[in-house]
Amino acid sequence: MARETGIIPNALAIRPSVRPECNQYLEAFFTLSASRSSNGYGLNPVTIGEIKDYALMLDLDREEALKLLRVVQAMDSSFLEYIAEKNKTS
Repeated sequence: MARETGIIPNALAIRPSVRPECNQYLEAFFTLSASRSSNGYGLNPVTIGEIKDYALMLDLDREEALKLLRVVQAMDSSFLEYIAEKNKTS
């Protein structure tokens, strides 16, 4: 759209930048989020087991796996809050 009109959409103009060292957490969140289940009322959180399996797949040590767990859970909580708020206004 920006190429065709020359106007940058607001969502692109104000999007946050991600520090390079955070890309691994963003990638993990997107990968794990895609495998989440729902319960008929909405989305379920990403489970600790899913995060643990992801960490094992990447061969992360205990400290790295715990950091991944904390970061992904924080991202997931924010995402679920956003979805809940968005659904209230829909």
